[in-house]
Amino acid sequence: MDHAYDLRLMSSVTEVGDIPREGKHLVVVAAVGEVLHFRIFDGDGQKVVETDEKSLTGQAQQIADLKKQLQDLWPSHELTRSEKDRVIPAVASIVGFGLDQQDPDEFPTHASLLIRVRNHQDHHAWEQFTRRYDPMIRRWCRRWFRSEMDDQVQEVFVKLVRAMPDFEYRPDRGRFRGWLKTLTMRLMKELKKKSRVRGTPYRSPT
Repeated sequence: MDHAYDLRLMSSVTEVGDIPREGKHLVVVAAVGEVLHFRIFDGDGQKVVETDEKSLTGQAQQIADLKKQLQDLWPSHELTRSEKDRVIPAVASIVGFGLDQQDPDEFPTHASLLIRVRNHQDHHAWEQFTRRYDPMIRRWCRRWFRSEMDDQVQEVFVKLVRAMPDFEYRPDRGRFRGWLKTLTMRLMKELKKKSRVRGTPYRSPT
């Protein structure tokens, strides 16, 4: 990314109103009581993430791991760049925000990667694909489900593993992100409908 995001940690915050309301390329993690709050500002100074751990029950384990990382990093500790570079991606993954783009549809798709993931046994390619698109997919899923997010994201990747062998990337017909978003949103609509019919929150089958 052209600009590295900065990180601000705030401990023992009395209320959410004390968290910074402006910034650029800034990730804020604030402990309000015993609850972590997350706020992210993009390069234009727009607040693009505003949430807390109570709204992210599907990321409970990731949040617990993050709290362990933060134990020795709260003020008055002076954060190093390497420490920021460890914490910021962890926060971005938890909240489903892609830090390497202003708009999740703006960064280029590598055709070679899309060819490689046709082979579901190419684990390295799928690791790259997951790192690249997981935050984007997670954000779309959050529009439909506020909790149990990992289950929905897993369902999307299961569908992708089945769909990619027959997928032909044609930039002249549209961007890959458009196809991926359509696939994700259709699946979320189906899962939401099923959960309403059952009258219970959706849970991925095991």
